[in-house]
Amino acid sequence: MAKYIEIKGHSIQSTDTDPVLYAGAWSSGGNMNTARRYLGGCGIQTAALGIAGYIGGGTPGYKNIVEAYDGSSWSEEPDLNTARIVVSGCGTTTAAIIVGGRTPPGGATDGVEQWNGTAWSEVSELGTARYAVVDLGTSTASIAVGGSPGEKDVVEQWDGSSWSEVGEINDTGTSISGFGTSTAAIGAAGGGRADKVESWDNSSWTEIAELNTERGGGGSSGIQTDGMVYAGAPGSKADTETWDGSSWTEVANLATARRLSGSTDGTNSSTAAIFGGMTPPGTAATEEWTFSHPYKKVTTE
Repeated sequence: MAKYIEIKGHSIQSTDTDPVLYAGAWSSGGNMNTARRYLGGCGIQTAALGIAGYIGGGTPGYKNIVEAYDGSSWSEEPDLNTARIVVSGCGTTTAAIIVGGRTPPGGATDGVEQWNGTAWSEVSELGTARYAVVDLGTSTASIAVGGSPGEKDVVEQWDGSSWSEVGEINDTGTSISGFGTSTAAIGAAGGGRADKVESWDNSSWTEIAELNTERGGGGSSGIQTDGMVYAGAPGSKADTETWDGSSWTEVANLATARRLSGSTDGTNSSTAAIFGGMTPPGTAATEEWTFSHPYKKVTTE
C-alpha cells in the first residue's frame, strides 16, 4: 500500500470538517434595456435572447421586443412579427424558435416564429393554441409541453417544418420548468403539478424524483441528465436546484427572488442566466450562475 511520503505532486490537506463536494453562486450580469415580465428566453449564458414580454397595464403592455445578451450587456435586435406574452423559446442567438403565448387582447395563440440571426419569420402553427407552454430543443427539432388555458397535457414535436402530437405528460401543467432536447427532456413542476417531475424518452413520460421545492413559472437550463431549475411562484422564489440524472440538490439562491422570467437553455448545470421577470414589479436585472466543479478533501489523523 502506498505511503503518503511516496505520493508525488499532491497536497495532503487535514481538515476537521466535512468535504465540500461542489459550490455554485449567482452573480449580477448586465441589465436589459427594457424591464419586463412574462418573457421568453433561449441560448447560453454568454449568448442569449430575451424575447417579447409585458410592461405596465392593459394590452399596450404586450411587446414584440427582442434583445441579445453577450455575457455582459444587452442590445436590441429586430422585433417579432407579433407582440405576445407568456411565450417560450429555444435555440441560439443565430437560430431560435418561439411558440404560442398570449396576444392582445389576451387570447391564446398557435403562432410560431423562427429566428435566423437576422429576422423573424412565421412558420407552421401549433396544433393546439396555448400559452405558458415550455418549448425544449433547437430551432429545427423541439418539443412543446403543457400550457394554458386550463392545464394541458398536450405535447407536440417540431421537425423543422411541422408539428405532430406525441405522448402526453402524465400530469397536466402550465408554466412547466423544462430542459433537454426534443427526444430526451425533463419537465419539472409548474401550475397544477406541485413538485412533480417527468422524464421524456421520445416515446413516453415517466415520473421520477420530485423537486425539493414546489414551483411554477420558474427558469430552467441544461440537458436531461445535468440540469437545473430556479426562481418561480407562488410568490417570487430565489430557490435553485440542480439535477444529476437521479436526484435534486438545493444549491445557492438567486440574489433576487423572481418569477415569470426569461432564462437560457444551457448545455449543463455549470452555467445559466435568468433575466427580467416579476420581483415584483417587473425587472431588467440579469443574474448569472457559475458552478465550481467537484473536489475532495483528504483527512489525515
